[in-house]
Order: sequence, then structure tokens, then C-alpha cells
Amino acid sequence: MIESVRREAWRLSRSVAVPSCPSSPWKADEDLRGDCRPEVKPLPGGADISVAECAMSCCEDAKCVSWQHRRDVGCLHGWDFRFGMEKGSVSAWCSDHPPKRWKGQFLGGRDGNTMENIVAFSNRIFACDESTWNPEEEVGQCFGLGEVRPEASGSASECMRACCKDVKCEAWQWNEVLGCFYGPKMYGCKGEWDAVTYEPFVGRRKRLD
Repeated sequence: MIESVRREAWRLSRSVAVPSCPSSPWKADEDLRGDCRPEVKPLPGGADISVAECAMSCCEDAKCVSWQHRRDVGCLHGWDFRFGMEKGSVSAWCSDHPPKRWKGQFLGGRDGNTMENIVAFSNRIFACDESTWNPEEEVGQCFGLGEVRPEASGSASECMRACCKDVKCEAWQWNEVLGCFYGPKMYGCKGEWDAVTYEPFVGRRKRLD
């Protein structure tokens, strides 16, 4: 059901007419359909404006380089960023994939002598066992896990097992498109999402050259 909603939302998003920006043209053949927050932020009063109005408000604002719109968050404006695997000197980054459901979990800490560490280690034991793990703990995208782990990207359980074998790993996430990510921490998790938050954004960036 969720996949059919997402496919329809993506089809509709591609049919939205985005006005041109003659003064600062948008980058050709680019649609910022992934989540670019927090690099783009809500425009004051942007909750009630349309896609076209959002685009033109960015076009007319010299301080705005990128914009996005989705019906649950309204209009978002921001500066420049790296889009997907794009290389460049800009440190800010934006996903080039539409929002997607993840599998993921915090494992808990490593072994130790304090009661807090003992409890954390106990939690890790349960999180590293497929009979007791909870891969639905973090279904919204998290950040801070670093580069993809291609050697562990075959499945959620494969990703979990690789993380559990690494004594420094305390959190992991996986989905079938982007693969496995794990590391000592993750943050900014987007939590439980409804169907709307799986919809792609509509957005553009100005061409800066």
C-alpha cells in the first residue's frame, strides 16, 4: 500500500509545472526529490503556498539558491549543497533519493563493570540476535553513520550482523536501494513516518556558474 502511494506521489510530482527563473535559471534536468533538510528551511508563511509560488519566491530572492516543496512541510528555501554523489567544495549535502523506509536499530553499549554498562550490553545481546532484534526501531533515515558498507548490503540481517561483529559499532541502518550503514553513533533520526512523508519533494537549484 505504501509503495503504491509513493509511486503515485512521484508520478504526480513529475507532472507539477515548475515555472522558469529567467534571472537565475534552474540547473537543467534536476529535481530535488530527496530530503534536503536542514540545508533548506521553512519559508515564513510557506505552509500555505503552492509549488509555483515557492519556486518564484526563491527565484526573486538573491539569498535563495535552492528550494523544495512537499504538502506536509510547505515551502523550503536554502543555499547550495552537494546533491547525491556530486563532488564539490560545498560541505552541506542533500539526498538524491526520494524518502524511503529503512530498517535500523541502536545496539547498546559494549561490556563494562557499571550497572549502566551491564544493562547496555544486555540490550546489545538482544539487538544482535535475529530472534529478539527490532529492525523496525528506526524506520526514518538517520545520519552520522558514514559511507555505505557494500560488503554488508545484501539484507538488513546481514547489515546487523556486520555491525554486531564490530566492537565499535553501536547503530546500523539498511534499505534495499542505498544499502548498509553502521558506526559508533547515529543521530537526527526522522522517526515514525506516515504515508505523506514518503512522498518525494519537488525542488530546484539555481545554476551558479
